[in-house]
Amino acid sequence: MAGLFSEESTNGLEVSELAKSYIRETARWAKFLAIMGFILAGILTLSLISMLASPPGAEINPYVATFGKAGNVFVIFVLGLAILVLLYPGITLYKFASSSQNACLTNDSIQLDNAFKNLKRTFRFVGIYTIFMLFVYGIAIILLLTIAVTASV
Repeated sequence: MAGLFSEESTNGLEVSELAKSYIRETARWAKFLAIMGFILAGILTLSLISMLASPPGAEINPYVATFGKAGNVFVIFVLGLAILVLLYPGITLYKFASSSQNACLTNDSIQLDNAFKNLKRTFRFVGIYTIFMLFVYGIAIILLLTIAVTASV
């Protein structure tokens, strides 16, 4: 079985046809995931707009009604943050997909470099976000355990 890369090129590294087929398939899936992220961000944006357009005295969510306006502001803030968290990896994934598809069609190594730069950005963002969320979950678990222990005493 031939390897993914061959070193016959005078420029150093040449991408084999097998590797190009893997890149093209990966690009199709990346584009699909990016578009799904854009759709979800769009739905969340419509929700955010409807919340912002609601009358000032209206309750956005009955579960946060006990917090008054602060609860509504919190829900709007979290929704806005979720939109931003969805958009950045979607944009970088879409750029990866487009650049890698163009690179495979035109045999352009500069576009392939750009594609992998965007893929690296996507994974770096997802990694940092994962670490952040693990930290948030850890703090939440500690707070809940503290509340449970003090409530039972």
